Amino acid sequence: MKNIEAKIPVLFFEEGDKVIAYSPAFDLSSCGDTEEKARNRFAEAVAIFLGEIARMGTLNEVLE
Repeated sequence: MKNIEAKIPVLFFEEGDKVIAYSPAFDLSSCGDTEEKARNRFAEAVAIFLGEIARMGTLNEVLE
């Protein structure tokens, strides 16, 4: 397995009592009670997202 390192712009904002982490590049978001929790959950969501599109063989199409 090859590791890829990339910087992805992520916006953090508050909505009610939650902190939202949103990446326009992936149209993917997550949330948490704190920015740290939102950041950690977002990292998990990105890992799952990338793993699934790689498994389905659509990685190149999604990343274009």
